[in-house]
Amino acid sequence: MDLRRQKDLIDAILNNIGKSTGANFENKVGYILTRYYTHKGKELSTHSSQGGDGGNDGWIKSEGIFHQMYAPRPKANESIKKSIHTKYANNLGKLLTGVTNGAWGGMINGYVFIVNTQDEGLPPDPDGNIDKITAELNQTHKLSLAHKLVNCDYIKTLLEEITCEEVLQRIVLDLNSAPIDLNKFNIETDGMVNFLEAFLDCIASYDYSDSSDSSKIWIPIAKKIEINNLVMIKQQIFTIQSKLNIVEDAIKILDDPLPRFDRIVSFFTNAYNESIHSELEGIDAYNSIVDTLVGLCDDTYEFHIEYILVYIIERCDIFKTS
Repeated sequence: MDLRRQKDLIDAILNNIGKSTGANFENKVGYILTRYYTHKGKELSTHSSQGGDGGNDGWIKSEGIFHQMYAPRPKANESIKKSIHTKYANNLGKLLTGVTNGAWGGMINGYVFIVNTQDEGLPPDPDGNIDKITAELNQTHKLSLAHKLVNCDYIKTLLEEITCEEVLQRIVLDLNSAPIDLNKFNIETDGMVNFLEAFLDCIASYDYSDSSDSSKIWIPIAKKIEINNLVMIKQQIFTIQSKLNIVEDAIKILDDPLPRFDRIVSFFTNAYNESIHSELEGIDAYNSIVDTLVGLCDDTYEFHIEYILVYIIERCDIFKTS
């Protein structure tokens, strides 16, 4: 494989993950790392974060090297730098507590925290805050952990070590199929009720109009996926659709359920309309809605938000029907 062909394939991979957020970024980078380490004759084990991954998104057992992937979402009251540093500290703390209590074989030698900065460099850290966080945790757990805080340039460096065209082509093709761990979408009714209550609290101070369309036309969700160019995530949408009874059950448990859930629907509809005004369509519009709403509350509610989003899509309140 010549260098030009290698560069084109690597660029295609980086473009694919560059705008990914949340679980999509985690899954895609986890897949790339799995293929990379397999090519190198090593094994990377990945773990679902639903219910807590203990700060471990991917683990090379033979070397005690752990990976964590993070795609920060913009928040009105928090800088990207603060978001990254807080996430780093929380996740590394959880991981080291687990390891020193015997999890993951009780051994850790390295920690790689991979951040999606979306075409931007990592925020400057002139005070060495990440080093200080790591040093404090090393001291607490009596370790001498090597650590890296990197962005997608790190993935590029790894991919440049792959000189086999077939391996890079397979990564490109598989990423375009949007592989995702569907076990991440297992949510219990109680968890959905907690999310709905928390989300209502988050939007209580926002003013917005009811922009729902009373003239909506219902069509099957499979047709809606096709019309709106959501085919790449259809498996994800169908998986959530099969579990939407959880949303129905959670709505019934809410106090004064219908008016309160209508507020949530209106807020989702406004987020959709904002994506349309930004000339986003299909998966870009879908991801924009999730990003906007997760930014209002908490990253841990990403999957709950997707449940509600698919529920509203199925009702045909948002996205095109023709």
